[in-house]
Amino acid sequence: MPNSTSWVGTDLELLDFLNAVDRHCACADPASAACGAHGLVRADQATISRLVFARRIAGRLRREEWQGQPRLTAADRQPRQIADLHR
Repeated sequence: MPNSTSWVGTDLELLDFLNAVDRHCACADPASAACGAHGLVRADQATISRLVFARRIAGRLRREEWQGQPRLTAADRQPRQIADLHR
């Protein structure tokens, strides 16, 4: 019995996904659909759901990556005893 999957994203996200598959297709014979990009089309539901989730949070993760980190103070640079960390 074949597994069925449902697209959990929007219509625009589906169009973007299909365009990405088309751009990254490495099939020698387009009718075979045996490349890695087409493998995603045949993936299980969990993989498809994770792909949509990752795509949705990618922008936020990129923004957070480039935000400045808090500067360390001299006290933060000093070695601490393990007992001091629990206070």
